[in-house]
Amino acid sequence: MKKIAGRKSADDAKIDLTPMLDVVFILLIFFVVTATFLSETAISAASSDNNENETPPEDDDLKNILFEMVRIMKLS
Repeated sequence: MKKIAGRKSADDAKIDLTPMLDVVFILLIFFVVTATFLSETAISAASSDNNENETPPEDDDLKNILFEMVRIMKLS
């Protein structure tokens, strides 16, 4: 078939995705490598095994505390 001048076939309009895939793989490798070097610090909260202290007594007389927040506006 003869091509009409100025029109491109569907095959000519394809975009090469190879460079984009290269960049994606490089970024993936970068983030995987840097994520392994980040170390999180934690505080050891383990209690001692020789805890001979008595448990605190249970308070049967529980009390509620009510706080009331009031905003005072000055008129000047």
